[in-house]
Amino acid sequence: MIATARRFSFHVMQPAAIAEAWRRVCRGIEPTPAIAFGPEWAEERPRAGDGYALILDDHAIANGRACGDEAIGLLWVQKPCETTRVFGFGLFPEYRGYGVGPLVRDAIYTRVFENPAVRKLESCVYTSNPRSLATLHGERGRSLEEGRQRATIQIDGIFYDRVLFGITREEWERICAV
Repeated sequence: MIATARRFSFHVMQPAAIAEAWRRVCRGIEPTPAIAFGPEWAEERPRAGDGYALILDDHAIANGRACGDEAIGLLWVQKPCETTRVFGFGLFPEYRGYGVGPLVRDAIYTRVFENPAVRKLESCVYTSNPRSLATLHGERGRSLEEGRQRATIQIDGIFYDRVLFGITREEWERICAV
């Protein structure tokens, strides 16, 4: 069953809760979280320079059951400069595969671009993570591929690229106007 959602909220997390939420995001990723998140998965959370928020689904249905105001994942955002934000997010295992990812991605874009100083939003995904590639780019994607760092990580003898994505405020406003 594909989830339908009308609204997501993001609640800033205290450092003590971030590590547990990150472990929950990494649970159930097969064969390993390194495949999905690259070498960053093993870094202690919270990471310096990241802001974290718990993603709440205020009205969705997932797995055939209502889950209003239920925590469904973790968002992390970096601020390399005043005009740019870099983000990533992970859904908890029970919310993967139900169409929630693209809805969360769009809610993040909307939220970040509420800040008038932000002109661009960036993200990266390893080619070892086809679901996230489809969510950010692919058929359901919104961001444009801006570059590729070839053979960035090696997992079990296979090299994977790191794909860089970006979307500007103007591009997001055009999508929203349609």
